[in-house]
Amino acid sequence: MPHPFRPSRVLPLTPFVWGIAMATASGLLASACSDTPPSPPTSDIGRPDFGHDLGSDVSVGPDQTNADEGVDAATADAGMIDCEVEAPDMLGSEVGSVVQRLAIASRTNDFAIVFRERRPVLDDLWVRVYRDTPDGTTEGTDYAITTDAAGMGVSSISRDPVVAATATGFVTAWIDNRDVGFEMWTRLVDADGIPATTLNRITTTGGRSAFPALTRGSDGTLLAGYVLDDLADEDTSEFFVARLDATGATAGAWARASAMGEVAVRGMLVPDPSTGFLSGWVDGSNNARVRPVNVSGAPSGSAVGHGVVTAFALNGVVLVLGRNSGFDGIWGQPITGVGAADGLLRSALANDATGRDPGVAPLNGGVVVAYRHTTVDGTMIALALLNSRGERMHTEVLGETTAQGGPVSVAVNNEGRIRLAWAEVEANVTTTFTQAIQCAEPL
Repeated sequence: MPHPFRPSRVLPLTPFVWGIAMATASGLLASACSDTPPSPPTSDIGRPDFGHDLGSDVSVGPDQTNADEGVDAATADAGMIDCEVEAPDMLGSEVGSVVQRLAIASRTNDFAIVFRERRPVLDDLWVRVYRDTPDGTTEGTDYAITTDAAGMGVSSISRDPVVAATATGFVTAWIDNRDVGFEMWTRLVDADGIPATTLNRITTTGGRSAFPALTRGSDGTLLAGYVLDDLADEDTSEFFVARLDATGATAGAWARASAMGEVAVRGMLVPDPSTGFLSGWVDGSNNARVRPVNVSGAPSGSAVGHGVVTAFALNGVVLVLGRNSGFDGIWGQPITGVGAADGLLRSALANDATGRDPGVAPLNGGVVVAYRHTTVDGTMIALALLNSRGERMHTEVLGETTAQGGPVSVAVNNEGRIRLAWAEVEANVTTTFTQAIQCAEPL
């Protein structure tokens, strides 16, 4: 077996000192996209209705009337926060246009990234671990996680990976049709990304599982979720949640988080800093909905609506909502511990930009939003740093990207280091990348 980390791959780190120590809210990236997703519910998105969020009849148009753009809306941040940006690293490449979400999670100083690549002929999922050390960042070996016990791939479709930290490494999950149709599977990997268990199927839905979700609480509790896609037969698509044990198997019954008979897609789970966990999904009318759940995955409060969205990234402090009312916008909505709006809806974008495909992670009591940032100069990968009130404190534009590829995933490690993962689709070739950033100022 090759050594799991390549000693020749060392990226220099510049030491930095935080201005003050601040508590970091827990949260995991949750977004959804797939190369072969189930058909979404048919509905006319129409004009976004912000009244549900703000409690009044408020229309936010392209001029952003009645919205607070944050403390730096008038300028391009004026260099308020200094960020050190590393060069991007390629993860994989394959022929074909595969719009996808990559999975990323942090564990102490490490990051695990799960991505899809055809090696050599099967659509396997691979995991790579990046480790921060006093001498720099080391890049681990790629390990296939969708192989059988003998290490061989099978002729199946593996898609929509998610990943979360455990006490000893990481747990991965995805949707796979290798056995009885599309079901949710899990597998544990160690701290280096080496598979530590065999594959474990955790749903039996007759091939109707979609949109997997994973998260880990501060006490180590693992929750998993999936959407039971029954649109073809029963015209329903419901989001279910259950607790996982240390092996990645379910530790109890699946509990329905969405309403009975509701059409729900893009299921998500994150820890909440005060109440336990939050679940989220997009309903059949394209409304973002949030509902608290307990450590067993059962609902512990009512679902709260946050208006029509084109994209939705769940976080326990600030929701990230994509909306289009003449332009692609990204908005930050502070919330309470039960998912209700708690303050103004604010733009996460500079005045000269539009934004798409957001992902979110907790950072210094606020959040970092990763997205595709478009101006007259083209489309770039960018970060928006928002404080706990959803105010934009800084925008960091990283580099050119393609307009297509899927959501930009993001995670933050214990040292406040940010790492992104995303796909780019161009000329029928899909290439996946990761990049690390460190910003030296608190929010």
